[in-house]
Amino acid sequence: MDLPSTKPYLIRAIHQWCTDNGFTPYLAVTVDARTRVPMEHVRDGQIVLNVGYEAT
Repeated sequence: MDLPSTKPYLIRAIHQWCTDNGFTPYLAVTVDARTRVPMEHVRDGQIVLNVGYEAT
């Protein structure tokens, strides 16, 4: 039996911990040729995204 990945649960737990403790949660995402993001915000092949509840 294949179990589902635990990654979504770990990310959700870290996000909640950050929020509970007054920190802003961020994700660093690797950018490649298929990624559609504003390239002026890409640094060293990554874009950093604010994933907090107050992000716009």
